[in-house]
Amino acid sequence: ALPLVTVAKSLFNHIWDVLKDVPTFHSEYGIVLRHVLAARDYRFHMRKRVYCGLVLLYMEKVGAILSEKQSSHSNLKEEGFRCILTLHSLLENPPGDFPENIREDVAKGLIGFFASMREEGKILRKLIDCLNTYLLEDGPNLGHQSLEIHSSVQHFVSHFWLATHDRALKDALILYAKLQLNLCRGSEDGGPLIEQLLDVVSRDLDQCSVPSIT
Repeated sequence: ALPLVTVAKSLFNHIWDVLKDVPTFHSEYGIVLRHVLAARDYRFHMRKRVYCGLVLLYMEKVGAILSEKQSSHSNLKEEGFRCILTLHSLLENPPGDFPENIREDVAKGLIGFFASMREEGKILRKLIDCLNTYLLEDGPNLGHQSLEIHSSVQHFVSHFWLATHDRALKDALILYAKLQLNLCRGSEDGGPLIEQLLDVVSRDLDQCSVPSIT
């Protein structure tokens, strides 16, 4: 049963009004937003303007928190993680096709997130999930922007692919590579991306090989 379906549009409007104007309730309303986004019949009642506003709001919030020079303050990290959870839910659950008018802002925002990352952990894993989800949702419409994204994050991807012992992070990076390879298939400009990913895979296999015992 979906008891809120008749008021879904008003509910999303109310959530948007509170989140943009009343910072005190961001945590509580972020939880509510994630729950209603998960219901397809609810999110299809959300206005495109409201969806775009929410995505850009959370892009801005995540960027601001990450720019705090990787603060070790636990409360700030938890707030950042909750914001990334909500951003991921928004990217995963648009009310229809992903809006073209925020495509460039989202791509630039995601690139900026990774420029600030220096350590592993759940925040990094969730950011990779956000990037992968965006490539899944809107990748075929990105054109050259998908290659621009990779050009900006390739050193980050290479470093953590080869250095991490976190299986979940490694799996997320492998999924990222698969998505990018699918998107550049048939593209004349995809050569550098393919070469770079082949180099990473080759180095990874070299690390995994067991030295022969003589």
